[in-house]
Amino acid sequence: DLERMLYTDLMTRMPDHLLPIVDRMAMAHGLEVRPPMLEHRMVEFAATVPSNLKLKGGRLKHILRQVAARHLPRELVFRPKQGFGFPIAHWLRKELAPLLRNLARSSRFVEAGIFEREYVARLVDEHLSGHRDHNFRLWILINLEIWYRIFLESAPVEAVEEWLAGGLTDAYATTH
Repeated sequence: DLERMLYTDLMTRMPDHLLPIVDRMAMAHGLEVRPPMLEHRMVEFAATVPSNLKLKGGRLKHILRQVAARHLPRELVFRPKQGFGFPIAHWLRKELAPLLRNLARSSRFVEAGIFEREYVARLVDEHLSGHRDHNFRLWILINLEIWYRIFLESAPVEAVEEWLAGGLTDAYATTH
């Protein structure tokens, strides 16, 4: 079963999902990516490794971890998997704090009565003070605000960029 699942993953998820994402992100930054573990001889070798060595004690990549443990600190090799996230919460408290204040002052959603001014102001204040982490809500509000201005108000992109730049210029000035 494990071999069939790995084969299916290799033939579908890798080329249709994971590799295109890596390729697009690398190209966006002018990088050429060569995944060494996908070199054909490595893949062919991995296919010959017995299943009981690939999955041991419910943990994947058993052999890879054993080899890596010879060269890297154990706490790095055997730690739980973790995703790559952006420090949006930090950015919204620091560099982008003026943008949040600008959002609280001049939100079209508030002006249209869709959101309550006090609620938006409370989210911003609680986040900036560090009492609560509202980064997901605030990030969505910023993006909704941009969408609203462009698509519902038909504001020129330049005008929205100006509105954003107002907050970002304030942000740059407060950090430099």
